Amino acid sequence: MANTNLKKQNVGTKKQKLTNKQKGFVKDYIANGGNGTEAALQNYKIKSKNKVDVAKSIASENLTKPYIADKVKSIAEQIPDELLVKVQIEGLSANRSIAVGEQIIETADHAVRHKFLDSGLKLKGAYAPEKSLNVNVSINPENRERMTEVAKEVALKIAHEETNKTI
Repeated sequence: MANTNLKKQNVGTKKQKLTNKQKGFVKDYIANGGNGTEAALQNYKIKSKNKVDVAKSIASENLTKPYIADKVKSIAEQIPDELLVKVQIEGLSANRSIAVGEQIIETADHAVRHKFLDSGLKLKGAYAPEKSLNVNVSINPENRERMTEVAKEVALKIAHEETNKTI
């Protein structure tokens, strides 16, 4: 038993190595501008009908692991600001062509512009990290209704606190 406790104590002090899948995830996450779902789809063999939902879950889990988040951050910090600015300017001025009859109209492509802005901000760490909490509890039928009420109250309180934060 004592040996197991020592292993548990050392987990936080050892430098965690990324698996090949995690390395691929980090590489693709950076390459695609911070789309974790897409990076997970490219690096994990997901055998579910709900591939996108599973990929979102994997991405969220990966990005909450400190050693993966640190790797993403260390790579993102190596991107020269000048290059990021150049790419951002190109992306923020993206247009799309719309054919109206025989006439072609150029208009701002707001979806692409938003994606470029969002990606740049993510890569430079401008967003606060997401917070999540997963809890598994067995509830007997008599207490299920009360627990649902309490969970709703907690969720509302958290949502209220988030909306009242100052930027």
